[in-house]
Amino acid sequence: GLDGLELSLVAAAVPRAAALSGWDLTKRGKRGEKATRFLAPAGSVYFCEVKRGDPRRLWLRSIADQEQDRRDGFGLVLCGVWQWR
Repeated sequence: GLDGLELSLVAAAVPRAAALSGWDLTKRGKRGEKATRFLAPAGSVYFCEVKRGDPRRLWLRSIADQEQDRRDGFGLVLCGVWQWR
């Protein structure tokens, strides 16, 4: 859904991975146990160079791989400008 946008990762500031697990309360017994997943915590910062396109199109959009993760609010993007020159 982001045709025309090309970014190159330059650096990342990511704290220690956070573990996420839980229970599916619609299932009984051991089947309701959700597998533990590890994720980059909120506040992780990725510095990218814009190769092509407008990264403002990502503003408050989810870039999570799985549809359910996008619906759950994972992978939201807030863009900013970093000038080091």
